[in-house]
Amino acid sequence: MGKGEAEEPAPRDGKALLSAGGLLLAVAGVFVLGAVLHREVPVATPEAVDVPADVPAASVPVEEAPQGLAGRARTDMDRASAKPGAWTLQLVVACQEEGVQRLLDAVPGDDQLYVLPREVSGRPCWAVTWGTFSTEAAAAAASPPDALGLRERPRPKEFSSFTP
Repeated sequence: MGKGEAEEPAPRDGKALLSAGGLLLAVAGVFVLGAVLHREVPVATPEAVDVPADVPAASVPVEEAPQGLAGRARTDMDRASAKPGAWTLQLVVACQEEGVQRLLDAVPGDDQLYVLPREVSGRPCWAVTWGTFSTEAAAAAASPPDALGLRERPRPKEFSSFTP
C-alpha cells in the first residue's frame, strides 16, 4: 500500500451487525410505543355524547372525592345501589389507578361513568362501568362514548353484582 492510500476496513461480524440492528429496532419500537401511549385523547363534548334516556341519570354530581379512587368508588357504589334492578356496561376491570384515571379523563364530567370496587386475586381493583339501563337488552344495545377508545365491546352487568 502506498502513501496516502486508506486502508480498507475489515468486514464486521454478521452476528454483531444483527445484534446492533435488533437493538436499534427495539429502541425505535420503544419510541413509537411511547408516542402511541402518550397521545392526546380527544374528548367528546356533552352535546356529542349520546346518553341513553332509558333510565334517568342520578342527580348526584360526579366529583372526584378527596380520597382518590377509593372515595370515588364509595360515591359511585351509593349511586349504583340507589338503582335496584338496573344494568350497566362494564368497560374494564383495572388494578392500577392510571388505567382507571385515563378513562375518567377521556370523558370528564360524564355522570354515566361509575368506578366500582372489585377484588381480583385478593387485590383491590376497580370496575369502570358506563350507563344505567332498566334491562340487560337495553344495556347491550347501548354504545359508550367513542372518546373512551375501547377495543372490545363492553358487557352488560347488573349493578347488584358489584355490591360487597
